[in-house]
Amino acid sequence: MLKKLVYCSTAIIPSAQANSIQIMRMCNALCRFGFDVTLVAGVMPRYRNVNVFEYYGIENRFSILRKVSGCHRGSTFLLSLRNYPTLKRLAKSSDDVLFYGRDVLALYALARSGRQVMYETHDVAGKGPRSWAERKLIEGQNLRKIVFISNELKRAYLEKYDTVLAEKEMVVAPDAADEQPNFSEAFDLKGGAAFNACYIGGFHRGRGIELILEVAGRMPQVGFHLFGGTADQVRQPDRRHLPNVHFYGYVEPAQTYKARNAADVLLMPYQKEVMVSLNASETARWMSPVKLFEYMSSRKPIISSNHKVLREVLEHGRNCQLCEPDDAGQWVQAITRLREDQQLCRGISEAAYRDFIDNYTWNKRVERILSEDRMTLNKHSAGAYLGRACLP
Repeated sequence: MLKKLVYCSTAIIPSAQANSIQIMRMCNALCRFGFDVTLVAGVMPRYRNVNVFEYYGIENRFSILRKVSGCHRGSTFLLSLRNYPTLKRLAKSSDDVLFYGRDVLALYALARSGRQVMYETHDVAGKGPRSWAERKLIEGQNLRKIVFISNELKRAYLEKYDTVLAEKEMVVAPDAADEQPNFSEAFDLKGGAAFNACYIGGFHRGRGIELILEVAGRMPQVGFHLFGGTADQVRQPDRRHLPNVHFYGYVEPAQTYKARNAADVLLMPYQKEVMVSLNASETARWMSPVKLFEYMSSRKPIISSNHKVLREVLEHGRNCQLCEPDDAGQWVQAITRLREDQQLCRGISEAAYRDFIDNYTWNKRVERILSEDRMTLNKHSAGAYLGRACLP
């Protein structure tokens, strides 16, 4: 009999937000370990009929229970309230259910009712309901484990909660990626440049789009290709005047590997302050971007901003090139060096790919989170369940 796992979230499924990709990929990986997964999330009315498994490129089919939600400040809190009756019903349906996720309000309520929960956090909560619920959850008795996406985030939590948190079971599990379907299918790039740098991701503040444009202005012989952004973001006048810069708009998660395959080098120019969607929080200090691991999975050279938290995964000259986020000259030099040194390109690309395979697949992440939890893992292995659907 498969163990039941309910993933508690306030993500909008489907959406362009990175948290939705991360959560869907995690649920998919949990299915590979034999869990009967139910995801509780939100949906915008106009996307209710989208096939989310095709949209995200997910091979396993699991149950998704969604309440209608908006995408504005305060909508996360409201969605958590709307979802709780569903979670309460699932809790009553069976004692053999593990509640896992990122919706700390729901997890606290479930823990208070006596259910064991696992809490995954991606940033430090500020003031408000989330911070209150998080403290109550950590101080309570039914928090089975807390999962951090980086060592920097764990340190920040230890500073905030001190001895209360030190008594809890903790694990650091950076985000991850799946292996690409192939390395041959690629989008056709515009412009006809002999060497092409690609960025795939959001255009929110702090993602480095302006830096890419500044670098592109200094390197007219290189093609710069940006996949992502809303129509309004792409249409901004100051982003359309360079002949070697090309915008492609948003690409569904299942198709982004084709953009990575088209690149000669992949850019990850996170700035000193990085905002998530709706500028809801700043994450540069403790982030673990899914983009990083998807880049590593592509066997293409990576140039990244030199953030301390990213150096938990990246090593300059071995599996990437690191540049200061506010120094365009360094980025020009790094792109030039990779364009001129194919041996360096191959070396850092293969090192990043080996690191990815050994440490940063979604399967490896689930193993890391559950490896010491015998009640949960129950001797399941990903190999035994790979490709097996959770539902008939």
